[in-house]
Amino acid sequence: MPFWTEVVPRLSDGKIKVKLSSITELGVPGSQMIKLVRSGVYDVADTVASYAGEDIKVLDALDISGVSPTIEDIRETTAAFMPVIQKTLREKAGTEVLASWPTTGLVFWCQSEVTKLSDLQGKTVRVFNGVLADFVSGLGGSPVSMPFAEMARPCSAA
Repeated sequence: MPFWTEVVPRLSDGKIKVKLSSITELGVPGSQMIKLVRSGVYDVADTVASYAGEDIKVLDALDISGVSPTIEDIRETTAAFMPVIQKTLREKAGTEVLASWPTTGLVFWCQSEVTKLSDLQGKTVRVFNGVLADFVSGLGGSPVSMPFAEMARPCSAA
């Protein structure tokens, strides 16, 4: 936030002013952010890649659950695939990637003890994107999709 609210205005001699609002505050699904930038509603937007992957499937590749277990692995796979992402967003959405940051920690919470992935079998698990739903299904769980902001109590382990 300080980058946008302090650094950008300072570097632009006050010519650029930034108003930040979260997608939760705006009530806008993350899957709509690229469309809203392309249409001119927003000049710059941020979204979780897998949210936008609803419309642009190649973005799901940045968040394949269980594939990159460390931050170093995620940085490496993201860097390797970023040229494909950039090209696809230019061609399909008329937008540019300004920055990306990998996130780690596929974390599940559960009331019962979960010590290994097979413990998810038969559990109902809240998920926030299709990639995670596929992962949970593959482990024998039953994914229930809902936006991340609404996930008051996710379930299980990885």
